[in-house]
Amino acid sequence: MSGTVVFALISLAGIMTVLVAVIYVSLGIRREDRQGVLGGPATLTRSSRIARQTTGVHGFNVQL
Repeated sequence: MSGTVVFALISLAGIMTVLVAVIYVSLGIRREDRQGVLGGPATLTRSSRIARQTTGVHGFNVQL
């Protein structure tokens, strides 16, 4: 029974880590898109460059 509890806690920690990472990258992309639309300097972070390449979103023409 304790093995199941340990497995559940490890799984929960993994799910929470992935959720936090997705939120972090999503908010970063949204911030960078908003800066690009408003005319400010739109420097892309490494994580957002990877996410943009993976999803195929390369420009600042995303609907806010």
